[in-house]
Amino acid sequence: MSPQHKNLLQAADFLQNVVYINIQSTDEDKIDRYCTLSQLYTQLGFLRKAAFFRRIAAMQCVTPQNPRPNWQQCYHLMMQSLEGYKLIFDIKDIPDVPTYGWPIVQYRVLNELIYSAKRMGNLPLAVRHSTFLLQTLHKYLSSQEKSEIVSSLESLTARCEGTTQALALDNGVILPPLPLTEIPHVRSFRLVPAAPHLEPVKIIPKSASAEEKLFIYTPLSIGSSSTPEKTNKVDFRWVAKDLCEVHLQVFNPMPEELKITQMGLLIDGIEIEMYPTNPVIPAESGPYLVKMMCRPKSHGELNILGYTTLVYGVNSNCRLKDIPHLHETQSKVEIIPPLPNVQVKSSFPQSAMFITESDGANVVTSAAASLYAGQSEECLITVHNTSVQPVERVEVKLRCKSEEKMYFSKIFNWCSDNIESQLPIQSSKKMCFSVCVSGHSDFLLSSFSKHSSTSGSEVSENTSAVIKDTVIHKCFETTLQIQYSGGEGLTAGFCRLCSVAFTVDILPSVIFVNWDVLPAESPDHCVLVFDVKNVSGHQIEVQYTVDQNVILEQEEIRRVSVQVERCIFPPEPEPSIDLKNTVIKHIGHSNHYSQFLASFVDIRWNIPSETCCGKASIEHLKWTKEQLELISVSKVSWDIRINDEFYTDTCNPEVLVGRLLLLDVNLTLKEDLEASEGELEVSCCSKVNGEIDSMCTLMGTDSLLVPNVDVSSAVKFSTSFLFHVSGHYTLNVKFTVRRTNTESIVFKCYKILLIVDEEDR
Repeated sequence: MSPQHKNLLQAADFLQNVVYINIQSTDEDKIDRYCTLSQLYTQLGFLRKAAFFRRIAAMQCVTPQNPRPNWQQCYHLMMQSLEGYKLIFDIKDIPDVPTYGWPIVQYRVLNELIYSAKRMGNLPLAVRHSTFLLQTLHKYLSSQEKSEIVSSLESLTARCEGTTQALALDNGVILPPLPLTEIPHVRSFRLVPAAPHLEPVKIIPKSASAEEKLFIYTPLSIGSSSTPEKTNKVDFRWVAKDLCEVHLQVFNPMPEELKITQMGLLIDGIEIEMYPTNPVIPAESGPYLVKMMCRPKSHGELNILGYTTLVYGVNSNCRLKDIPHLHETQSKVEIIPPLPNVQVKSSFPQSAMFITESDGANVVTSAAASLYAGQSEECLITVHNTSVQPVERVEVKLRCKSEEKMYFSKIFNWCSDNIESQLPIQSSKKMCFSVCVSGHSDFLLSSFSKHSSTSGSEVSENTSAVIKDTVIHKCFETTLQIQYSGGEGLTAGFCRLCSVAFTVDILPSVIFVNWDVLPAESPDHCVLVFDVKNVSGHQIEVQYTVDQNVILEQEEIRRVSVQVERCIFPPEPEPSIDLKNTVIKHIGHSNHYSQFLASFVDIRWNIPSETCCGKASIEHLKWTKEQLELISVSKVSWDIRINDEFYTDTCNPEVLVGRLLLLDVNLTLKEDLEASEGELEVSCCSKVNGEIDSMCTLMGTDSLLVPNVDVSSAVKFSTSFLFHVSGHYTLNVKFTVRRTNTESIVFKCYKILLIVDEEDR
């Protein structure tokens, strides 16, 4: 032990012995004696000992033997003793340690201080000290002690409500404001963003959204500090004149239920309309969610400083910066100008279940439809403006992956002009627009692609055959997003997003098992042949021309044929960058031609038992090169003359028996066929039995060899026929182009029909 410490202990022992000297003196002398001892102990550094004698001096001021008790002096002496007991009235100066001081002693000292304030008649001081006792020592008190101090505090606040202001003593000492932050104890304080469908979103111009797809990564930190600046601003926005929420997780450490008479927010910045709450928290429970509501009256920045409470009659302004575990809470929020709010409904029944992805959080309603492939239904979407702000802008689009956009664009269709024509939507008014939902058959063909034919020979000859296949209906989900804005919020460049979640079941109706192309009687036409299978599970009627239809039972296959005019296909468009891989993978090269042919083929089905109908699309069919050549306009132009008169497929020239028939063929190529040679052939047959025998004599050659096939030169051929028997005959003309020894192309002219009569007729 150092000499200095030894001397201090000796001095303390000496002073202790002085205490035991019994000297007859007045109360004033005793008070002075104890105060002097307290000062000496303070000089020695024995602060708790000094506080003890200062407290004894205070008690001496109000002993029962004292004819004139001085409660004012008693209170001030007690206040002077607090430092020795490590009682600090400024909460911010209390060290952040588990225990600071001696709780049992502190509890007794504070009770004596409260009693002194009561006897002085200074109820605000008594309330302040009672509040301090609860705030700092409640965790060390028994349930009985807590109940007693609460009862005493409520009795005091019934006569004098606890204030949030600082209190000044008559000796100049200032007691700082004491917020009751521990009762209730707020574990978390969180500003709550608006619901996803009400959250304001910055409007991104279309040009800017395209530029944002470009992303350049660099590991370099250019123009930024190594440590990011901390901010207490939230990463979302509130909307002026909208109801906003703050959530608190609170605990009640008291043995009785805690009735918070009033709870509100401390704010700085723009003016708000506050909706105080008065929660009742069960005894010794938590966490308990408390929701506080407010409505910003204008736009700007709102800083929420903390919260206010009225507990046990004590008003408290609890600032987040003064609460250690809440001082870094994000409490600043940007308030944007008012935006409209709408309710969205659909005419379809709601889905029983919808699996949303991250972009489906703003779904406000759902719609479910069950359609047969090729069937279409209209869904009426109603947008009701429930706010005072007008809706001046509405944009509708599908939220789906880029590779699915092409499919969904065939399933969902709406008229943007119809939407624009109904704007603006004033307060309490409604807007309605129709979304046409189609059961596109692309979703049903994947399981049957193995039946696609590559040539006409594969078309089934047994049109009533039944093939057993398993057809599974397809179900898909997507969201129809409605972006809307108006008023001051639109001027500021903000909008809101809400979505309708669509669930569409596509049931099988009919499918094309096989298909082919056959030449028609007229060279300007061809016949598309389809083997149609009924996979609907019901009897179905298929109409393939204006006046032709067939009835198919379940799983039955029937052949239908549609004659179309040979056409010139438009050039195949280049797929977009986003959809190029999808087009190649799912549609194939020949789908471009099917889409063009679909405008000429109208195959419709009807299920009487289900009272539904639809159209069988051929857009998915793939055609072989040979089939496409039969459909396309011929690359050869024919000029046929009989007896020097131009012949068409609509006339039947009359020829007499025994009279010579002169046939002139003039052939012109429309494009280069890249062929080495060609041969023009002519034949005649009876229309009755196909035989000619001695019924006709060829007066010349029946073929012409063309050594060089060139698009710039015409092929001319003439021959004659002499008929011996009257009747109906057919002249067949064809031109064969040989590219190699094994590859050739045959171009057939339309059939030439002749009526041969006797000469006397």
